[in-house]
Amino acid sequence: MVRIYPKIKRGVNHAFLYLQKVGNGRHEHILVKIGETIIIEGGPSTGKTEFLKKTIRQLTENGEKALFVNAALPMSDWVKEFKLFGKNLDSRVDCLLRTLPDTFYLLIDNAEKITDSRKLELALLLIEKSRSSVIACSNFTHLISKLKVRLKDAKVHSLGAGADTFDVTYFVVAMLIIFVALTGSHSIIFLAAAFRYLFQGTRMGGRKV
Repeated sequence: MVRIYPKIKRGVNHAFLYLQKVGNGRHEHILVKIGETIIIEGGPSTGKTEFLKKTIRQLTENGEKALFVNAALPMSDWVKEFKLFGKNLDSRVDCLLRTLPDTFYLLIDNAEKITDSRKLELALLLIEKSRSSVIACSNFTHLISKLKVRLKDAKVHSLGAGADTFDVTYFVVAMLIIFVALTGSHSIIFLAAAFRYLFQGTRMGGRKV
């Protein structure tokens, strides 16, 4: 399993962000260069969001500006700090862009949720204006095509597929098949099919897909 951690090193005028990547028998320290975009891809429970939160915290503690965007939320949440009385969404976006720091790191989570033109336009603009950007997604191939084109030169770091799901109905059906074999009650196979659909989507720990 691959794990990734943020690490900050202070320079004369700025802090520099490094990725500490551990796994597969390797231990790497990767500098996030000025103007560079890093893609962190991985399935559920691979630690993408936690990595971004730690990165924001460490950047802030070292005096660097960081902007965090959760692309899974509505665009209005991206600019909720600018929710002034009587101001519409476009005005709040304009306010965000006017007040951006001269130098800032951009961190985007759930980038595969950028599926409409307004989110895409703002995300591309923020990437362009940022000092460097770190973008987390389930898989680079799941990104909208225009975003993939913009990020074609980005370095991709994969954390793996994540937690495997477990369908309890396989166990139920297996038990019913054994029962059928022992009793010869072939009609009970319909009950097995009913259980299969009843529990479809059940995941380990009782979570549903």
